[in-house]
Amino acid sequence: MKQKAMMKIRQSKDLLLTIPFGITTPDTTPKKLCFGGRTIDVAITSHPSTEIIISSALAKELGIPLYPYEIHVFGIGNTVYIGPLIGIFTTELNFLHKRDEKRNRSYFARILLAARKSGCIGYLFDSSCIDWEKKIVKGYSFDGKNFFPSTFPFPNVVYDRVQSRRDEEKQSLLEVKKRFQDELTIPWYNPGFFNKLDVHHCLMDLEEAASFLPETYPLQSYSQIEYLLSKFGKAIIKPINGSMGSNIFFLMYDRKSNHYYCRYRNSKGENKLQRFTTIEALVDNVIGLGAFQDKIVQQGIGLLTFEGRKLDFRVHTNKNQNGEWLVSIIAVKVAGNGSVTTHVHTGGEVKTLEESFQLSEQEKIVSSLTDAALALSRGLERSMQGVIAEIGFDLGMDKKGHVWMFEANSKPGEIIFHHPKLAQQLNVPAEYCFDYGIFLSEKIFIRNGEGLS
Repeated sequence: MKQKAMMKIRQSKDLLLTIPFGITTPDTTPKKLCFGGRTIDVAITSHPSTEIIISSALAKELGIPLYPYEIHVFGIGNTVYIGPLIGIFTTELNFLHKRDEKRNRSYFARILLAARKSGCIGYLFDSSCIDWEKKIVKGYSFDGKNFFPSTFPFPNVVYDRVQSRRDEEKQSLLEVKKRFQDELTIPWYNPGFFNKLDVHHCLMDLEEAASFLPETYPLQSYSQIEYLLSKFGKAIIKPINGSMGSNIFFLMYDRKSNHYYCRYRNSKGENKLQRFTTIEALVDNVIGLGAFQDKIVQQGIGLLTFEGRKLDFRVHTNKNQNGEWLVSIIAVKVAGNGSVTTHVHTGGEVKTLEESFQLSEQEKIVSSLTDAALALSRGLERSMQGVIAEIGFDLGMDKKGHVWMFEANSKPGEIIFHHPKLAQQLNVPAEYCFDYGIFLSEKIFIRNGEGLS
């Protein structure tokens, strides 16, 4: 059985644990305690209280925080599992000691507090924190005010919070990930950033997902652009591994004047619109060298608008405590005047559905976005490598109400939460991520034990 209970520390030099009645079956005498990757023999008793009482000696032995903590406790066979213990992996922890890294500290403080709210114990670590011989991790916890170093066993699962594509390609990270997954069989979820073309290829053959995909190709020739412009009148060129809306070009063809137009943001941060007589001139003058390297070209969509400006939607999906996909957040992003994208740093605005649409429209829009996001999430889960627990979709909707997927982000940013009415939901996706970590851990406990009673 599983139960969430308040854990309290009792001063004692003995290794003692008291758990609520009902965690184990009456005919089972629990003899072992498991916390993360460490299992020890310990005296375990039961009582009618809803609290877990653990001796200070046992807490120190296992690396359990020495302050009251609401946590899950599982009874499986003759073993009691507490936690679970979830390692939050990032590239490096230097930001904990730098004054100018306040934003990173604030972010990971919230992540660790989200773990605590979900009823598990989370710690922050990087590749330098691991002692492979002793099977311990010298990571960091957060007590609500400060980060503090502590020694933990290996975690039950690892939540990947590497911050950039460049960082995730570092050899030290790749080695850690491989050893955790292959040698220790520890699940590692949310592993790596998505590649736009890989995502498209994974989804295009799935019946439930293909209808949401704009026509897309790896950019290799002028004729591809001409083809999409002749078919749709609009096309978009963007990097395969781009982020934050950088280096995106919106192309249009006017049949009456026989001219090509390109809207883009230049290196000075200015929104530009230029006209050309040939597609070759457009590509050579605006995109320049490397135009046919690591880019995709995609059909343009006539999107819904707000006060004459195009809009799209950020839709977050998460796995919950039952391992099921759900939509956790929906926000509207409205493009700035003359901007190619709806990104805030290019002049865009974040709005709520209520601010953007009439009440009569909202229910239908939410239903359509939810159906699309869940179908796409399930499709990516089946097709992509690794354990995926969170996705941020950029979805558009045309004037006929059809939903289109522009991007899927495995590590969605938080810019939408700058909106005051969305800020209160800032921690919701992270809490779901830890709920899913608990679900993964329970599956491991059941697999390694005798099944829940």
